[in-house]
Amino acid sequence: KDINWSGDIENPKAILFLNTQFDLLINYHDFEKSPLIYLSYLSKANFKVGFTSQDKKLNQLMINTNPNNFQLFIDELFKYLKILSKI
Repeated sequence: KDINWSGDIENPKAILFLNTQFDLLINYHDFEKSPLIYLSYLSKANFKVGFTSQDKKLNQLMINTNPNNFQLFIDELFKYLKILSKI
């Protein structure tokens, strides 16, 4: 009900999210959830990070870890953000 038949977002919170410019968007989901993928794709984030199991066109950086190991994901994320001079 938050997306109409033509693909337009109708949820006010989602619209606010899409109209916000982010430096970094972390896609912390490794399952195919069409609404999350669609919102991430439309996001105005400058840099998107996610898991290797996600669509390769969605993220600029993909981390190959198990989603259940949050600390390893964070450690790897910070390591590569430093290497890429993003932080």
